[in-house]
Amino acid sequence: MHNDHRIVEELVKTGKWSRDHATVAVRAEFKCEYCGLDLLKDAQHYKLWQLDHIVPKKLMVQDGMDPDEHNNLAIACKPCNFDFKWRFDPRTTAGANADRLALINAAKEEIRERKQACDSELSRLREIAGRVDG
Repeated sequence: MHNDHRIVEELVKTGKWSRDHATVAVRAEFKCEYCGLDLLKDAQHYKLWQLDHIVPKKLMVQDGMDPDEHNNLAIACKPCNFDFKWRFDPRTTAGANADRLALINAAKEEIRERKQACDSELSRLREIAGRVDG
């Protein structure tokens, strides 16, 4: 924990990180909380980095809650956050009073299902295009 605080402080000192963003990143060990992608591996991975609202921001505001509360923030890669989780409310499957871990797990399952559907579509597109490499 002491080391985590030092890392947050050093990130903030760079002038490129807010304290909130650094704290969430350290908690996630700099990995997508949905698929585990190491977002510090290289520049390409780093550019996929996004701060996600586990329960969508708009829905939290509608419910009179602070969408930027630390327990509602996750580090995600762009494909998981934007392409597969987009607007999904994990409370629909985890329950209205679910804790952070249950919400993350519900989002992971939704992302897995959406990726699987995309993989099926991609398989069909490869077939149509006469490509078997994949």
